[in-house]
Amino acid sequence: MSYVVRQRTREIGTRMALGATGRDVAWLVLRAGSLIATVGTLVGVVVGLLASRVLDSVLYATPRADPVLMLASRRAARLDPARTLTEP
Repeated sequence: MSYVVRQRTREIGTRMALGATGRDVAWLVLRAGSLIATVGTLVGVVVGLLASRVLDSVLYATPRADPVLMLASRRAARLDPARTLTEP
């Protein structure tokens, strides 16, 4: 969001000079942020579905939504790489 606002600073300044209110500018920024969030969510869902199909073909006899597997993967994702590399 910061990058989008920084890129559009001149446009926002011009809009304000021509009479746009703070509310108009806030709506402009929120609309741009919503677009970014929506596209990111859609891409994430599609990639997640594709990844689950790939994992389905690799993990035999394991259901897609196995709670034990999900908890183990969350625990593995929280590991500190520096600590794990220094421990024997």
